[in-house]
Amino acid sequence: MGWDLAAQTYLNDRAGYSVRYALLVFAKDQGTLAAATFGIWSGNQNKQMTLDGTSRAYVGGLGKFEVDDIIYAKGLEIRTQAIRVAAMTNEVQDLVRGRVIEFVDAHLYMILLDPASGLIVSTNRVFKGIVDQADLDYPPMSGMPMANFVLTSSLRKLARTLALKKSDESQKKVSGDRFRRYGSISGTVLTPWVKD
Repeated sequence: MGWDLAAQTYLNDRAGYSVRYALLVFAKDQGTLAAATFGIWSGNQNKQMTLDGTSRAYVGGLGKFEVDDIIYAKGLEIRTQAIRVAAMTNEVQDLVRGRVIEFVDAHLYMILLDPASGLIVSTNRVFKGIVDQADLDYPPMSGMPMANFVLTSSLRKLARTLALKKSDESQKKVSGDRFRRYGSISGTVLTPWVKD
């Protein structure tokens, strides 16, 4: 991860800094599948921010925004990134329950702030991938509900298995379907259709 020149100059001045995170999920509406992009961040209030050249509103004031250690490495290994966010607000619950977010793109940003003015010094996208899992966790009465997100690198799209196997055995397990009873997925038919 490298900061731009403005951030490096600011950090060299040693004036103090504050780091926040922002999560941008390119969700879809459940009814129409239209784009319903949603952003949350670890700041204290909602904020309009320009990240990657696009200005969007980000929901803040969540109370808890935990990001697991970010690991950088070369290669074709699928990386995961876990994020836990307090789900006390309706917006966060709507993101998990009311939108299609499985296998949609997601970006995680690190935001460098000036603590005195609260202004953004620089932003840096630290993870780009897809939402692999998202769920709500409701603890006992005294706890805080949390939204758990697991992001994976985009290589995960290449690792998906076929949605449907065409063998008779797999069809039987799903619904008792016997349509492929005399077929073969290997190209060799073991039961002849016509007898001499």
